[in-house]
Amino acid sequence: MQLLGETRDAMAQGFMELLQKELDKHSREDQYWLLVHTKPLKGQTVIGSFQTFKQVFAKMNAEPPAMLGTIRIHVDNKKGRYKMEVFPHDAPIDQSVYDQDAEFVPDVYESSFKVGSALLYQ
Repeated sequence: MQLLGETRDAMAQGFMELLQKELDKHSREDQYWLLVHTKPLKGQTVIGSFQTFKQVFAKMNAEPPAMLGTIRIHVDNKKGRYKMEVFPHDAPIDQSVYDQDAEFVPDVYESSFKVGSALLYQ
C-alpha cells in the first residue's frame, strides 16, 4: 500500500539528485544559471496513455527570463549558494483551493527537510 506523500517524496528526491549532478558538473565556474523544464519523451507512455516526461537542465551564462512551467536557479559558487525560483504553469485553478478554512498540511513542509529541498537554502 502506498503511503501519503510517498510519490511526492520520491519525485523531490529524484530532482535533488539530478540538481546535485548539475551543480557538481559546473563546480569550477563562478556564477551561472540553470533553467529546468520538462520535455515529453516521444512514444513513451506509462499505464495506458499517460505521457512520460524527462527533466532538462539547461546551463546559461546570462539570466534567463521567467517562463511559466520552469525552474530558474542562480548558482554562485564563490559564495557557495544558489537561489531557486519556481514558475508554475498558468493553469486555471478552482477558487475553492484558496478556502480560508483549509487545513495546514505539515507533512508537505516537513518532507522538504527529508529530501534537502533547495527551496529551504535560499
